Amino acid sequence: MPSAITDVVLLDRLREGGAESAWNEFDARYAELITGAARRCGLQPADVEEVRQMVMFGLCRSLPRFRYDPSRGRFRSYLTRAVFHAVARLRRRLKRTVSLDEVACEPSGESRGPAVGADSAADYQQAVRRLRPLVGDRNMEVFEGLLSGESVSQVAERMGMSSAAVHKVKQRLRGRLRARLEGRDA
Repeated sequence: MPSAITDVVLLDRLREGGAESAWNEFDARYAELITGAARRCGLQPADVEEVRQMVMFGLCRSLPRFRYDPSRGRFRSYLTRAVFHAVARLRRRLKRTVSLDEVACEPSGESRGPAVGADSAADYQQAVRRLRPLVGDRNMEVFEGLLSGESVSQVAERMGMSSAAVHKVKQRLRGRLRARLEGRDA
């Protein structure tokens, strides 16, 4: 596993002109992290490769202004979040809906990767069933609307809520669902 110092040096090499050797080193070091995170989100192999390219392109585009600060978290966590955002962009572009199976691919914290411990769709469905009485039907309707592909603004309008309130419900329920899937009480 690369150290923070090596990450800084490699990122500086990429920023200073992006020599082919630096990009090859970056790809050798992080390709599996990127593709593994995309696969855990349930993507097909072609979509996994597209996400990898999207992450690499995004990094290339943002490098001139990006400054890695190891005190703010691991670079691997930054890449994992970049993968999630690329997956979400790809799904929006392809107009795919997000299922309960895929909710666990979103990273919630700096140190955790994209997947949680649940192994099957049944685990997700069971966690949702147990969560519903604790959070109420209205909150679950908001959450399920988002999972079905509705935008925050669409859900907010349909439910008569502000976008900020919809975001808050999403954040709370996603955290509680993730905790249930990891075996912690939520």
